[in-house]
Amino acid sequence: MKKYLVRGGADPLVDYKPKDILSSNYIGGNSGNMLFLYGVINALTMETASCEITNRKTSWSDAEIERINAEYDAVLLPMADAFRMDYVSSLQSYTNFICKLKIPCVIIGVGLREGYEPKLKNKHPFDDAVRSFVQEVLNHSAKLGLRGEITGEYLKNLGFTPDRDFTVIGCPSLFMHGSAIDQREPAFHKIGINLNAIAGDTINDFYVHLLKTDNNIHIIQQRGVEFLDWYYGKKVDLSTFVPEFPACNIFKQFDFEKVKKEGRVHFFFNVPSWLEYTKSFGAFAGCRFHGVVAAILSGVPSAITPIDSRTREFAQFHHIPQIKKEDMAEKKSLEECFQNLDFSAFHKHHGENLANYISFLKDNGLESVFEKNLSMPFGSSPLEKKILCQSRTAVYAGYDELNALGKISRSIEYPATKSEAKMKKVLWKLLIKKQRS
Repeated sequence: MKKYLVRGGADPLVDYKPKDILSSNYIGGNSGNMLFLYGVINALTMETASCEITNRKTSWSDAEIERINAEYDAVLLPMADAFRMDYVSSLQSYTNFICKLKIPCVIIGVGLREGYEPKLKNKHPFDDAVRSFVQEVLNHSAKLGLRGEITGEYLKNLGFTPDRDFTVIGCPSLFMHGSAIDQREPAFHKIGINLNAIAGDTINDFYVHLLKTDNNIHIIQQRGVEFLDWYYGKKVDLSTFVPEFPACNIFKQFDFEKVKKEGRVHFFFNVPSWLEYTKSFGAFAGCRFHGVVAAILSGVPSAITPIDSRTREFAQFHHIPQIKKEDMAEKKSLEECFQNLDFSAFHKHHGENLANYISFLKDNGLESVFEKNLSMPFGSSPLEKKILCQSRTAVYAGYDELNALGKISRSIEYPATKSEAKMKKVLWKLLIKKQRS
């Protein structure tokens, strides 16, 4: 049996508890990271192959690398927007690691982080680190798999050759179940959205307006700091978690506390629960890519609002409908925005994109479950058959939805201080005693 070492945090076969998000950060600061990792593992886990997770480790001793070379058949690095300035040290660590490998190392889905209109021909302070990283990867694989054409143009400007050195594969998350993605008409009885503090005034004003005018709208949150607020009730200024945009304050532009109490804010700890819940929506829109992906995978008509090169190249490659700024400026309803969108384009191109993804994997010596069956609905793959045998909590309630007993119980799990923990344990015992009497 082949054995792959895979860069990632959340092992799909582990039933993580909510507190693990804070103690181990298995989502890497954003639950969207679970989706592309899950997609890769679901595609490559078979009777003849297994995957083991690294928990995003970036440095290894010589003894560990020797063990990896002896125990594994390949190292797989599903990556996000790794071509950026604040990731240079990690790229350099990976480059040093890869050069010591004696086994293949495959990059699956790496991308560039830039603004909406990136200046690709300009020099970037991280160019040298990226160039060294890519060159070392090519010594250990056939080609790199990129997130989109913008990243492809960037590597082309660094001297790399399309098709020979890299190919655009999009996001592995969208190939999670192969061709098994339902297509249905938009409905507006229950709408899902996601928010991003860095999206800018026009975009955020549009989504806030929707929240203020439609009580059928639910928010899917993804950031770890949002989880702290939603699950544990630790009040955080959710606009300040992006240092470059301290003035963004979208969560104070509407009654966020009221929306939480009404059970219209959600956070998910595993992919199956996320996809299962998202099926209840009739439509979905937002500017966080993987939140939109979860909805698409659930068969929900979905649109994205690109805010940077990452979301833009994903949307273009996968033909995901886009809500334009001019529609937002007019404060249209989501139903009005959806009227002129083509939701069939994604499905028309998905088969071609899936074939391209399978071809990329094969070029790198990786067999996938899709070679035997292009359609893999949830529960039909070897990985998901194992998941279905497990018992796990599907959907959690937010802190503001709980009664007094529930709030104290949850606060005990994550107290701010030892004295607070002691006080809450006393209150907990008193409430339990009162309940029994």
